[in-house]
Amino acid sequence: MSPSKEEPRLSKCARCRHHGVLTPKKGHTKSCPFLRCDCWKCSLSTQRTRITAAHRDVVRDGQGRERRRRAGTGASGANGSSSGSTPERERKKEKKVISIDIGNIYYYFQYLGILYKSFLHCVFYVLALKCMTTSKTVKY
Repeated sequence: MSPSKEEPRLSKCARCRHHGVLTPKKGHTKSCPFLRCDCWKCSLSTQRTRITAAHRDVVRDGQGRERRRRAGTGASGANGSSSGSTPERERKKEKKVISIDIGNIYYYFQYLGILYKSFLHCVFYVLALKCMTTSKTVKY
């Protein structure tokens, strides 16, 4: 089979897939019959989405800080309106990161069959995220 004749892969809804139904994801997000499902498979999927979003926010925040640092301190004084909205945005990120439950991460990694060492790496990573956003030491 040549690459030009292969059909592109269509992403499927993870929640439906966990329940044995293969449904294309396009146009299905708000109409998924398992949107409010509380089973453990759907909970893992939701938790993974939250972790990914929290990680993305932390990375973007770090990139923004790096850009501001490279621009120098004079640039922050010129944009008074943008510096005023930054603390509010950081508070929202803090709430997202703190809401991550380490117990659910354990079950998520156990479900995927990932090694114990990878799990510990993830737990310490989440604890580091909590420390970065709360500026407090997290005891474990």
